[in-house]
Amino acid sequence: MRHLGQEALRIDTTGLPLEWIDYKDAASLYAVDQVVYTLGADIYTVFGGINSITGKRSQINVNSIIATKGRSKHFQDKINQYIPAVKQPNIIQA
Repeated sequence: MRHLGQEALRIDTTGLPLEWIDYKDAASLYAVDQVVYTLGADIYTVFGGINSITGKRSQINVNSIIATKGRSKHFQDKINQYIPAVKQPNIIQA
């Protein structure tokens, strides 16, 4: 396992990279069930408290690549401003 300074890559469900996130953000995404799937190896384990009923300690294993539901606000702003470069010679006519 690596130290907590190692960041994980957050991607959307199509595999498009969104952002690099630290261990706190990664653990939060796992905790609120936003992680759809993971790729790569575990880079660290975040430990939580001990359950008073079961006596087990909670833990979240964070992977190096995390696919999540939704997109970041920054990324969504970029998509909203995107204008595709289409030129007349590139358009196929039937």
